[in-house]
Amino acid sequence: VMEAMASGVPVVATDVGGVSELVIDGETGFLVPSQTPELLAEKISILMDDEELRKTMGRKGLERIKSQFAFETMVRKTEDLYRRLFSN
Repeated sequence: VMEAMASGVPVVATDVGGVSELVIDGETGFLVPSQTPELLAEKISILMDDEELRKTMGRKGLERIKSQFAFETMVRKTEDLYRRLFSN
C-alpha cells in the first residue's frame, strides 16, 4: 500500500490491519470492509472511470507518504517517542 501511494497511485484496499493508518478513505483512495468483493469492485470501477479522481487521490496519497512516512519524519517521531518515555 505504501509503495503504491509513494508512486502516486490511488489505493483501493480492505480495511484490515494497519491499512487505515495509511489510506484516508475518499481522499487518498478507498477503504472497504473485508469480505465485500462487490464494494471493492465498485470502488475500482469508480477510479477506472474517473481520471481526475485518480490523479487527485494519487497526488494526495503521495503527499501523505512524503509528509507522514518519509524516513526523516519516522526518525523524528521515534526520537520524540524515546524522549517522552525517558523524560518520565
